[in-house]
Amino acid sequence: MKKGTFYLLIIILTATLIYNIFSKVEDQEDQDSSEIKEEYILYQVMGTVGSTRFS
Repeated sequence: MKKGTFYLLIIILTATLIYNIFSKVEDQEDQDSSEIKEEYILYQVMGTVGSTRFS
C-alpha cells in the first residue's frame, strides 16, 4: 500500500468523524449555518487532499 493512499484513508476517516460531530450540532442550530459548515468542511478536506497529493 502506497503512502498516499494511507494518508487519504486517514483524511477520509477524519472528515467522516468531523462531519458526524457537526451533524449532531446541526440538529440544535438553524439550517443556514449548517450549510455553511458543510461547505467549509468540504473545502477543508479538498485542501488537505490537494496539499498531501502534491507534496
